[in-house]
Amino acid sequence: MTTIEMKVDRLSDIAENTPDKLNDALKSFSNDMRFLFFQLNKEIAFVSERMALERQAIDTIIRRERIALDNIILRERQAVADEAGQISVRIVDEAMIHVKDLTGTILLYVVLLFTVLLFLPFALGYFAGKIHQKNKHHKNKE
Repeated sequence: MTTIEMKVDRLSDIAENTPDKLNDALKSFSNDMRFLFFQLNKEIAFVSERMALERQAIDTIIRRERIALDNIILRERQAVADEAGQISVRIVDEAMIHVKDLTGTILLYVVLLFTVLLFLPFALGYFAGKIHQKNKHHKNKE
């Protein structure tokens, strides 16, 4: 940068002194600037290539991480599915046990209800007949 400043200062001195020297100085300055831009272009190309390589490396890393994450998700999904299967089997088993107990209880109450409904009229008739006989015997004694 210092050399460029010196050349610009020299160029302005020459422009004040002679026009022929100005032409030579402009050509020299143009060549220097061309070299500077060529180097700058080379650096930009190098950085661009480096960034492309880094982007590819990042893509590879992301792809590996995505595959690892997919494997973790598949493993967890399988674990959840297995656990859900075990829970559903346990729920069905417990429900069947409760249905069995409930069926036994309902059957007991139905048998008791039929027993009461079947024997209640006979028992009422028997006791009513006994009371009626007793009342008849009581009236006959009087």
